[in-house]
Amino acid sequence: MNLGTGIIGAAKPASITFIDDYHNTGSSSSYTFSSIAIGAASAKRWVIVDVNASTVTSVVIGGVTATVITANQVYIANVPTGTSISITVNFAVTAQHCGLMVTVMDNLKSGTPLDSVVFTQTTTTNPKSGTLSVQKGGVVAAFAAGGALGASMTYSFGGALTTDVSNSQSENLCLGAGHALVAATDAALAVNVTRSGTNNNFGFYAYSFR
Repeated sequence: MNLGTGIIGAAKPASITFIDDYHNTGSSSSYTFSSIAIGAASAKRWVIVDVNASTVTSVVIGGVTATVITANQVYIANVPTGTSISITVNFAVTAQHCGLMVTVMDNLKSGTPLDSVVFTQTTTTNPKSGTLSVQKGGVVAAFAAGGALGASMTYSFGGALTTDVSNSQSENLCLGAGHALVAATDAALAVNVTRSGTNNNFGFYAYSFR
């Protein structure tokens, strides 16, 4: 008996889209950023958020309590429904301000990073660099954050990364974001970021996904 030949299609490559950066300069223990457009609904859509803050107790993305990737900095949630969301950041104490970078990834197999390159905001190396293990059809999300101390700073992402935004939003906050798409032949990608100016105390957070 001929049972025929089953053909299983290859997994669709992941996509990554930087949405925007957001900032609230008021003092509060809870900040909500509303009406954030994240594109078409998808069961495999994940929203990753960089929070430039400390003493964060939780982040809620589109009604979903986010998973911590790097404490007080990077959070992720599977948000399969809706085209516009709110993001709430809750603190253990009253914060002086809150900044966000929002990126959407779709067609992910998992929201758990394959690999990471992390420099906290206490490290003074500039540029900051590393190498990520990657998988075919995957993506890399990257962020940079730190205080500007009265000077206008900018970030330039390099290696495999494309700069999405480098934005000094106020005199005491400087945020940046970048991304990369993984080609079929890639097994590892070099990533880096350089910050302008003389203040090198900033964080660099890069994660590969598939």
